[in-house]
Amino acid sequence: MQCLCEFLLSSSIEKQPKHQQLLNHLRGVLLDPKLDPQAPCEILEYFLRRLSSTLMSSRTQAIKGLQLVLSSDDEAMDIDGSDREHAWLLRQLPRIPHFAVVRPQVVQALQQACQMENDPGLIAAYISFLALHTQDESLTQLTDLVVDMAQLIVERSTIMSALVPSNAEGDSDTLDCLMQIFCSFLQKTREPRKEQYTWSESQDEIRVTWNTNDESTMHILVVHAMVILLTYGPGQDKKSFEQLLEAWFPESREYPKAYLVDTSEEALLIPDWLKLKMIRSRVSRLVEAALADLEPPQLVLFIQSFGVPVESMSKLLHCLDQSVLLDEGAVADAVLDKNYMAQLVGVQHKRGATGGDVFVQVLQLHEQKLAGEQPYSHPFNCA
Repeated sequence: MQCLCEFLLSSSIEKQPKHQQLLNHLRGVLLDPKLDPQAPCEILEYFLRRLSSTLMSSRTQAIKGLQLVLSSDDEAMDIDGSDREHAWLLRQLPRIPHFAVVRPQVVQALQQACQMENDPGLIAAYISFLALHTQDESLTQLTDLVVDMAQLIVERSTIMSALVPSNAEGDSDTLDCLMQIFCSFLQKTREPRKEQYTWSESQDEIRVTWNTNDESTMHILVVHAMVILLTYGPGQDKKSFEQLLEAWFPESREYPKAYLVDTSEEALLIPDWLKLKMIRSRVSRLVEAALADLEPPQLVLFIQSFGVPVESMSKLLHCLDQSVLLDEGAVADAVLDKNYMAQLVGVQHKRGATGGDVFVQVLQLHEQKLAGEQPYSHPFNCA
C-alpha cells in the first residue's frame, strides 16, 4: 500500500490515465466502510509521518497526497477558497468511515508536526483539529498532548506571535483552541491530595498543590505555557480563560505551590522572565500576581524593560516607592547608574506613568553622597 502512495506522488505519472486510476483506488480504500481498517491506516500512515519531516519539501508532498486521497474534485468545488486549503484535515478526514480507528494515529502525527512546521496557518489548523478531537482522551494521552503544545508555546515564540498576535484583541480561534486543550488536561489531572508520593528522577516534573486540597503532577513547561496563554487575555471562549486564571491566580490570592518531584523541595513556579510577560499583559490579576513579593533588584530590572504598558509601569514605580520606605539602602544598591535610572523614570512620567518620585529622590541623594557634593540627609527627615 505504501508503494502505491509513493507512486501517486511521482511527478512522472501525474498527467497519465493510470494516475487517476490509482487515485480512485486509494480513495476507494479510505471510503469503503466494509474494508479492514488496516488498509486505510497504512495509507494515512505513509503521508502523516512525513508531516513532521525536517524537510519542507517532504511536508509539502505529504499534504499534497492527503489532499488528493481525501477529497474528490466535485467536493473541492463546493468549499470556499478560505477553507479549501485545510479542508482535507478539518472536514474530509473526520468523515471517512474508519475515522475512529485512525484518529489516535492522526493526533500523534499532528502533535509531532507542530514541532517542525513553520507555516502558522497550517499549525493553526493542526491545533484546531487537536482541540476538537481530543476532548475525550485519557489523562495519559492528554499529558503527552499538552507537553507538545507547551513546547510550541514556550519554545517557539516567533510562531506563537504569528498564531496569536498581540493585537488580536481576543479574536483568535487558535488561542481558544489552546485554552480548551489545557483546560481539559487541568480538569482531569487535578485530584485529591495523597499522603504518600512516588519518587521520580525527572527534573522537569513538579507536583502542584492547591489550597482546595487538590494536587497534580505535570511538566514545568505545561505550567509556563498556561500562564503565557493567560497573558493574551480572554478570547471568545471566556469560560476556559476564567478556569485557567482561577486555577493559577485565584481572586483569593492563595496561589498554588509547586514541589520538585525528584527532591520534594519547593520549586520556583513563576520565574522572572515569565513574571515580565505577566507585567506586560493587560490582565490586571496577572500584573498584581507578578508584582507580589518582588525584591528591589527585580523591580529595577523590570522598569528598564520594553513593552510594559503605562498602567503596569505605574504599579512598578509605586512598588519601588514602597520598597524605598522599607529599605532604601537595598533599593539604592540595586541601581548601578543612578542618574540614568532617574532619567528613565522621567521618561516613564512623560508616557503618563505615575509613581517613582520617592525612588528618584533617594537615588539623587545617594548619588550626591557618593560624589561628596553634600552630606547625606534622609529624604523623610522633617527636621
